[in-house]
Amino acid sequence: MKIIPAIFLQAGKAVSLYKGSNDHKKVYSKSPKNYAAYFQKEGAKILEIVDLDQKNRAKLAELRSVFHGKIWWGGGVKTIAEIESLFNDGADVVILGTSAEKIHVEALQKFGPEKIFAGVKFRNDPEAPEKCTALVEKGFTQIIVKDMEADGALFHPNFDQVEKAAYFSKAKIYSSGGISEIQDLEIMKVAKVEGVIIARALYENRLNLSELIRRFEHD
Repeated sequence: MKIIPAIFLQAGKAVSLYKGSNDHKKVYSKSPKNYAAYFQKEGAKILEIVDLDQKNRAKLAELRSVFHGKIWWGGGVKTIAEIESLFNDGADVVILGTSAEKIHVEALQKFGPEKIFAGVKFRNDPEAPEKCTALVEKGFTQIIVKDMEADGALFHPNFDQVEKAAYFSKAKIYSSGGISEIQDLEIMKVAKVEGVIIARALYENRLNLSELIRRFEHD
């Protein structure tokens, strides 16, 4: 199971939203570049970067300069030209959300499912498995499932939602939101997710990245 640190960018800062809202968000004093360098030092092979306000694309080259693994970039990407620009600037994968639905098929055909992932947001949604299956039918093979109820809350993801999405869609599912302790990761492993994306628990030293990588990526 892949352990993937994340940096959520807003106004050039690393932030953690609370359940997808700016209300009660946390802004961290350490620069995004310092976080990326730290994640590199800790042994991360993948870094997810989410541009929350679509004003941080200039940060990509800066973060690429200190992180040498794969960079996944998401947040408001809506055109083929934007995707091409992100690849040229150092992204390895571009994540497309529902706002980019019109270019899903075109992007998959042009760049392939190993470079174009789907990103979906659920909040206790019983239709999550069906929605992930619909994305697979479009051609996606890898889907990031964001748990909006757990986002930034440091309180257990919706394991059942993620497990069913993985089982029924047959896609590689990456769970994002709510991871706060080792037990959460143990359950995600049982749920057979491809990877887990972690931000706030790493920023606030609740979890140790290098330890997680040794424990879950090397089994």
